[in-house]
Amino acid sequence: MRKPDAGIFRRALAHFGAAARDTLFLDDKPANVAGARAEGLLAECVPDREALADALRSHGFAL
Repeated sequence: MRKPDAGIFRRALAHFGAAARDTLFLDDKPANVAGARAEGLLAECVPDREALADALRSHGFAL
């Protein structure tokens, strides 16, 4: 399995015992972000450092 295959997200969630609704997925490829969102994860496309910082702040992380 590989991103954006839904199975990879389900497998990762099961491995870590995490709920999709409580999991933030960040990636620079829109297709991978769409795959994660389809499985119920919080997901943001972060193509650069500025987008990464913005995404983290918007989800409550202090930088």
